[in-house]
Amino acid sequence: MIKGDLRNDLGRLADAAPKEATLVVFHTAVLSYVVAQADRDGFCAPCAIFVPLLDRK
Repeated sequence: MIKGDLRNDLGRLADAAPKEATLVVFHTAVLSYVVAQADRDGFCAPCAIFVPLLDRK
């Protein structure tokens, strides 16, 4: 588990994870407390890379 700032650290931490690792992004609905839309978008953009993984059938 690595503590980080959701607005700045997700992309860097995901890139640093071993390729064979299962990456788990956990949050506690804190995004609603991020006021600036640009900061919300900054968090959501890196998460978009995970969407194809969810579409596996």
